[in-house]
Amino acid sequence: DEIQNWIARVAQIPVDGSTQAPDVCLVEVGGTVGDIESMVFLEAIRQFLFRVGRERCCLVHVSLIPVLGSVGEQKTKPTQHGVKELMSLGLSPDLLVCRSAAIVEEATRKKISAFCHVAPSCVVSVHDVSNIYHVP
Repeated sequence: DEIQNWIARVAQIPVDGSTQAPDVCLVEVGGTVGDIESMVFLEAIRQFLFRVGRERCCLVHVSLIPVLGSVGEQKTKPTQHGVKELMSLGLSPDLLVCRSAAIVEEATRKKISAFCHVAPSCVVSVHDVSNIYHVP
């Protein structure tokens, strides 16, 4: 319960100089899904969802979409496997943030959507850019 209590506590700490609790609290569980080091944190997040209510949380999974060879084919298997692993732990992402060298193609987004049980609009492309000022 200590991890859940920590999340609940820090979510109420003002960060803008006011005395009001923030509207949103972002919690990152880093690492690779399935690694033993992150299991205790993922289980705490799963339990936290029941504690505060699923409607009050948004699970975001960040995944790499590798681009292979000179053809430039975007591969979806790493994302599919990561989401499958999360689901096996009782966590179902609401949003998939897909890192890639190029914009994630519409066909790739639809495939990820179909196999990862999220709406196509919830598969977000976060592609490499040449300059940080190109990021909106």
